[in-house]
Amino acid sequence: MKSILERAADLLMYNGPTLREITNKAFESGNDYRIDKVNGFDILQVTTVLPYGIKAIDKYFFNNENQLVKQILLINNKEKLIFDKFAEVQNLLDLKEIEDKKVS
Repeated sequence: MKSILERAADLLMYNGPTLREITNKAFESGNDYRIDKVNGFDILQVTTVLPYGIKAIDKYFFNNENQLVKQILLINNKEKLIFDKFAEVQNLLDLKEIEDKKVS
């Protein structure tokens, strides 16, 4: 089993799917998409129409190294965080700190 620090390091090294891979998949599926540049991030927004005309919007945030750092899903104006690389690393480090306190 990997240690907490190894899992945190793996997350920091994680690149995820590329912007190109996701746009190609959206194009092939016939979904609308757009790319915006905001505060140094490339934000890919893919809109999918679900049954009953419900729109689902996936927002993918890429850093300047083309690494996926965050994904958010919007349905009916409700936002669900799917992935946040740095929040997950912070959670692991917080867990490590708690474990260290239990040991000492």
